[in-house]
Amino acid sequence: MHFTHRHCSQRSKNFHVRRIASAPNIQELTKKPDLAPALDLLKLFAYGTYHRDYKPSKDKFRELLPAELVKLKQLTIVSLAAENKTLQYGQLLSDLDIENVRELEDMIIGCMYSDLLVAKL
Repeated sequence: MHFTHRHCSQRSKNFHVRRIASAPNIQELTKKPDLAPALDLLKLFAYGTYHRDYKPSKDKFRELLPAELVKLKQLTIVSLAAENKTLQYGQLLSDLDIENVRELEDMIIGCMYSDLLVAKL
């Protein structure tokens, strides 16, 4: 399980987290309480967002590595784009705790290069 959640949360090119989280063998691990923190982290990357699930409940998760934070924020952008055709920079800056537009644009461009998002800046 350690390999699986680290592979999903840290690999910059692996965005198939939902498929992994819904696999029967992973679901079977819910019966093992000692694996709950790893499963919670896997579910965060599979179904959660930075501003709705991680930020208000940081104590529930271990401290995320910088690469994991970037990935979660990218997945959050994708989730928000699925909900809204147009995303406002101000809202994204706030939701993602990003301090400047350049950093936000770099993150959006990263999503575009990873084929997660088709967008115009």
